[in-house]
Amino acid sequence: MAHAGERLGGDNLTFTASKPLRIIIGGPPHSGKSTLMNLLEDKFRYYQIAVELIDLDLSAPTPLKTGFTEEREKRDWTIPLAERAKEMFEENTSVEVILGDSVGLISDVNEIISQPADVAILLVSGGHGDYDDTYKKVVRKWKEYYEDIHKPLLVVLRSSMNPKDESMFDPQHNYGVVVGLDRDAYLTDVINMDNAALEGVVFEIAQSFDLILRSPNSSEHLEILNSKWPDLKDKKTWTPPEGSKLGGIERAYFEERGRVPADQRAESLRGNYEDFFDELDRVVSYEDLENAPICPTCNEQVKIRMTGEKSPWASCRCNPDPHPDAESFGAEYARGYRLKTNPRSSPRASSLDSRTRRNISKNASLTPAILGSIAVFGTGLWLLSNRDSEIKET
Repeated sequence: MAHAGERLGGDNLTFTASKPLRIIIGGPPHSGKSTLMNLLEDKFRYYQIAVELIDLDLSAPTPLKTGFTEEREKRDWTIPLAERAKEMFEENTSVEVILGDSVGLISDVNEIISQPADVAILLVSGGHGDYDDTYKKVVRKWKEYYEDIHKPLLVVLRSSMNPKDESMFDPQHNYGVVVGLDRDAYLTDVINMDNAALEGVVFEIAQSFDLILRSPNSSEHLEILNSKWPDLKDKKTWTPPEGSKLGGIERAYFEERGRVPADQRAESLRGNYEDFFDELDRVVSYEDLENAPICPTCNEQVKIRMTGEKSPWASCRCNPDPHPDAESFGAEYARGYRLKTNPRSSPRASSLDSRTRRNISKNASLTPAILGSIAVFGTGLWLLSNRDSEIKET
């Protein structure tokens, strides 16, 4: 039997997103949307991601962000009230992620509220398992709804209060199960924050939209680190001692394969690599390929491929063009070098692959210039780290 996530899970996304990332949490009533949003807010803040919860269900008597305790007047939904909720969702803010809760009924009101969202997360209650007919029908109905209103569905979660269930997350199919989304459990702080579904959703969002997760050290851990750091602070990253037996083993390994290790290449290029890459930038920008520079390591004229996958690509004897079936651009990038952007370059019909299976561009207006002026040259990780600022600008 196929895994439920294959049929019920979220989409593989390819689109442009700018910050803040707006996520609508949708699904039928009594699924635990409010509790999930508060848990996600706590999780994002733990990882030092600036996040904001927007209470979009203006008709509900229970406010989203006041611990579920304060009551307010219940109101009937109207189109003007839905437009007000939409405006709240659209307001400018300095955070990285905005979470908005949707109403529990598919309707014009729901569609209006969801319009500003970049992506949706679908939460559906299903205490009788992934293969329960009613649960599957409801999930498919909501998936079709988000498809109709052109909202990519990032993740589908089954919410369960069944004590026999366990929380899980399937990153391959963007599908998870989250157990115990109960208000009382949240208020008494008994929900495990290491929950697999919560971790999976946060990491899926971070991976898809290039958010950097950071976690603080505990006070007990810091005490140990502070006690040991004075003895370690002057020690650099380990390399085989000069002239040692271990160094000889490494040298023999590379020599047998006709390769020059990255640290040796870095030493040989230390004085002249800037001129080399400036010249490489020039010949790519003006397509003056016959006058490509000489590689300082192998003394071979660089060859520049201007067509095909991930072009333009520069290569030579010591840094060959990678096989076209390489697993990911990230793997090639670690062995390669990305040149600085030259505004004179013309746009090219190529694409930059995300570190993940999705192609995500943070700023669509910059993409043509970037795609038109990037050349990659395999000169090792040392050069990548020393020109990190240029790479980031690119």
